[in-house]
Formats: sequence, C-alpha cells, structure tokens
Amino acid sequence: MIKIAVCDDERYFRERMNKMLTEYMEEKGYCYDITDFKSGEEFLKATVQKMDYTIVFLDVNMKEIDGIETARAIRCLSADTYIVFVTA
Repeated sequence: MIKIAVCDDERYFRERMNKMLTEYMEEKGYCYDITDFKSGEEFLKATVQKMDYTIVFLDVNMKEIDGIETARAIRCLSADTYIVFVTA
C-alpha cells in the first residue's frame, strides 16, 4: 500500500491535492491511503513514533513549522520517504 501525506495549511489546497491524487491512484489501480495535515507541526506530532508514509506532499509556506523544516525532520526519521514540495 502506498501511504501518502498531504500537509498544507490551506484547506482548499489540501482538498485539491487529495482529489488529484485520488483520481490518479484509482486510474492506475494502486492501493493507497491519503491523510491530510493542517500544519507541519500536526504532521510531525502524528509521525514522531514512526514514519510510515511513502510520499509526503509539503506546502513550502506554512505558519509555525514550514515545509523545509518539516522535510528536515522527516529526513531525521526516514531516508526512504519521498518528499514533494508544493506551493501556490
């Protein structure tokens, strides 16, 4: 299963990314799970014990902990997770 995290502080962009990913994954017939996070902080709190996401989509500009800082923390937890930066 491909586990995907979408981390963006704007709901519109989380929903849009979720919709695009869902359409793509279903078209390709992949088994997947998508989880949305409202901030880098929320994402890191949820994954502090175990990083089990295959791909993480990170908004570059977020309040508190931005996408770059979140990516650095991800790398401390896992070298195998793919990180994709997105921004409006």
